[in-house]
Amino acid sequence: MRYLISFLFAVLFWFPIAKVIDLFTGDAVAILGASIASLVVFLISMKFLTISGRDLVSRLVFVVQDVNNNVKQRKSILYAQAEEEFDNGKIDKGLWSQALVKANGDETLRKVEYMKLRVKYPNNDYKNREK
Repeated sequence: MRYLISFLFAVLFWFPIAKVIDLFTGDAVAILGASIASLVVFLISMKFLTISGRDLVSRLVFVVQDVNNNVKQRKSILYAQAEEEFDNGKIDKGLWSQALVKANGDETLRKVEYMKLRVKYPNNDYKNREK
């Protein structure tokens, strides 16, 4: 049964992978690349199917919780940095202007909106998106 499920996973992924590869290369490369990728999917699914369903779910839950905790920790660091920059007067002028718009002209909410934007765009990524 394990082999059949792994085979179905591999077949399921073959066509989309081939289509993506075909966008950048020719047909022969797409067929070869999709076949290799499907073999990898088959082998990986075989490995995971040897794990009991309960163990697999508990591992997935642990990974999701770990990622969630890392995101929360990263955001708290970014909020602290944004507040420190604000307190030191090192405000990003573009984000400061956007914050006023998001706060609907309310100066009391402007700092809050600025900090949200600063966390959303920690490396001034908003400048690259506008181009």
